[in-house]
Amino acid sequence: MTRNLVVLIGITIPTSLPAAGQIAASEVLDKYDVARARTTAFSAKGITTVESVGQSGTSFSYTESLFRTDGARVHHQYSQWRYLTSRDAPRTPSDSEERAYLWDGRSSFEYRKEKDFDGRLFITGNDNLRKGLVSIGYGGAPLMGIFHADHDSIGSILRNASEISLRPRQELVGTSPCFIIDAVTDHGRYAVWIDPQHGYNIAKADVHKKEGDMAWGKPLGWVGNVDNIALKGRTPEPYTDIRFSITNVAFKKINDVWVPVEADYESTASRKSSTSTIKTHYQCTDIELNPDFDTIDAFVPNIPNGTRTYILESQGIAYEWRDGRPVPLVDQDFLSDLDQSVTSVKGHPGDSNQADEIPAADTRYPANATSPSEVQMKTDEAASNSQPQSRSSIIWVAAGACLVVAMGLIVYRKRRERQ
Repeated sequence: MTRNLVVLIGITIPTSLPAAGQIAASEVLDKYDVARARTTAFSAKGITTVESVGQSGTSFSYTESLFRTDGARVHHQYSQWRYLTSRDAPRTPSDSEERAYLWDGRSSFEYRKEKDFDGRLFITGNDNLRKGLVSIGYGGAPLMGIFHADHDSIGSILRNASEISLRPRQELVGTSPCFIIDAVTDHGRYAVWIDPQHGYNIAKADVHKKEGDMAWGKPLGWVGNVDNIALKGRTPEPYTDIRFSITNVAFKKINDVWVPVEADYESTASRKSSTSTIKTHYQCTDIELNPDFDTIDAFVPNIPNGTRTYILESQGIAYEWRDGRPVPLVDQDFLSDLDQSVTSVKGHPGDSNQADEIPAADTRYPANATSPSEVQMKTDEAASNSQPQSRSSIIWVAAGACLVVAMGLIVYRKRRERQ
């Protein structure tokens, strides 16, 4: 295996390099797409350091990550130390926050474990979260071609540009002559330096987004662009301008394939009354191309038993993760008392053959379902196969259902109060 490390200083030097010739921007993009296809499936460990400068001062964060993807499924888990006072501030395992995001092709799993708090797992069958989790949470995303505030790849964005051109002459980035693509898109203005000496990968990039350009899947200026979770009810002030750059890219040759493994990023986000700057350094410490994902269970949830679990499509029902699946949290004593109460209300004590019998709570949320979409599918199927036999049956079933819901909510709230 050949492993050569080439560090690019990241300084663009205009020179009298040869003209770009007859090659078109689309041809350079084709070569870039070929380079990306060679590194679509990989497993990588990395370190991300961030310096954030804003109105409240300067803070630092440090992240150790493991990222795996086969081009469709994604698994990203990391330990993060936030609000550090310096880049080299001391860190201990007990001070870290643990995160894990998984899209297994059917469901999205998000695990959170913060300092001094028990872990929580959130599951949804909605794939919309996947793009955002990669672009926001993974330090190596720009080297994959997914830039800051973009959910789509740079290749896709440039191919859909309203204006795109190739500069007439190449420019040096470090010691490598690069093609430069300029584009105007609905995501903003892009300038991208493509390095033919290192497999037609990206060696440098500049992005400018103004109000109305797409950012995080919405037009910039939309109130949801801001991290309003921390605002606690205050009216958020949207971003009006974002600038992002990639410099100092380093490449590594693995099995005759050039792979970008290190870079610096800088993003500046402006609001009407403030500006914040984030400086990021990402370094891939270990990478394997095309690993055997099945052997290493790369896309299987690895969640501690006992973790409180929430299926977003089943609001109000609490689950616990046990042996690789979510299990409804319902007390058996509560179910027994509930069955007796419902039987008493219906006036048919001891009759187990009634057509309008209320199903047990855990049969409505199958214990063997591993995703919200499965839960919903099986629930719908059960409902379609159940036909009321009389008007009185409908009335009794409705009354019993209301009782189930009411008592369930009481238990749920009491559980929440004890937490």
